[in-house]
Order: sequence, then structure tokens, then C-alpha cells
Amino acid sequence: MLPLLCAAASAVPAGARSLIAIGEWITDAPQSALEVLDFPAEPLTGVHPVPHPATVRRLLQRLDGDAPDAAIGALLQAGGVHPSESERSAKPVPRAIAVDGKTVRLDHPGARQAIQTVRWRRDRSTGKLTIERVYLITGLDTYDATAVQLATWIRGHWGIENLLHHVRDRTFREDDSKVRTGHLPRTMAGLRNLAILIFRQNGHTNIAAALRHTGRDHTRPLRILGLT
Repeated sequence: MLPLLCAAASAVPAGARSLIAIGEWITDAPQSALEVLDFPAEPLTGVHPVPHPATVRRLLQRLDGDAPDAAIGALLQAGGVHPSESERSAKPVPRAIAVDGKTVRLDHPGARQAIQTVRWRRDRSTGKLTIERVYLITGLDTYDATAVQLATWIRGHWGIENLLHHVRDRTFREDDSKVRTGHLPRTMAGLRNLAILIFRQNGHTNIAAALRHTGRDHTRPLRILGLT
């Protein structure tokens, strides 16, 4: 299972946008890449056979959605900033958590406030004005979360939207995905997040260009994932 998961994680930064594309990347991978990914070899020939694309789908469908998230968390902890002693001992403050509504559906029995945010955006190249209304909820009441605090958290979430969700929608065409079964939507989103965050940590600002560059050589995704 681990070799197949590593192969799926390698295929996405190489430009694979779908389960079919992940299967095709694995099928086209040279024997040297399959060896690095630890696919078992035939005892007589030494050849590393690749799994059928349906096997890839079944594995990712059964995969716990927490696995890609745990991998991302480990990556960020390894390359991120660790809090100082004073920060660790400081009084905890409320933390905003964003949930991607396209891949997760939740009820909110603890909601205390509902917020409507109106966003005005103008495309500088065309001059087109877009007005978007976004609705949010919070479990904090008006005494625990003021309008200023809520606005700050919302702006912070918009930064996350630009960093991850926007790239997934525009570059990976996530909105066009037909994947709806089991944990697949969350797993695919996690694999895309992992690819985006690795590219960001490596200094890439144009994710589409990074995908094209990585996809031209089967060894490049293995290298950026630390597998070689």
C-alpha cells in the first residue's frame, strides 16, 4: 500500500489531475522510479510490475482522509517555524479553522453567529467588477468574537484560499472533478495540497509552471518529495 500511496503523491506534483492521470503516470514510470518507490520486483525477472489503474482507485478510495493531512502537517512542522518558550506558555487565543465545503459536508449545531461578507473584486486586465457574497458561521458569540476579530480571521482565510483552494480550482481544475466516492474527494484534495505546499516551500510562485517542469522527468517528483 505504501509504494502505491507514494506513487500517487509523486504523480500529482508531476501534473496528474485525476485518478486516471495518476494511474497513467504510474504505468509510464520507468523501472528505476518504481524501484525507488519500493514496488516489489518479480523474483525471476527482477521487473517491477505496476498495478492496474482500478487498484489505484480502490486504494485511494479506502484510504483514511487523515493520511494526506498528516503528511502535510509533518511537512510543515519539518520546515516551519517553531514557537518560542514564551509563545508556548502564553494564554491560548481563539484560532480560526477553515473547512473546504466542496469536499466536506458538516452540520453546525454549535453555531452562535452567522456572517455575510461582501467581496468586491475588479480584474485589472479587463476592468470587470465581480461582487461575491460569502456566508460564514462561528461557534463564538458576540462577546467572544468582535466584528474586528471576525474580519481579521476572514481575511486570513482568504489568504489560505489564494494559497491552496484557488490553485486547486484553477490549476488542478478541482471544480471539474467527478470524484465523489468515499474518502476520494478529501484524499485528492490532500494530495493536491501536499504538491502545492512543497512547491511553495521550494520557492515556486507559479504552480502551473512548477507542475510542467516536474512532469517532464519522472525523477523530479521523487526528489522534491525526499524519496531520493
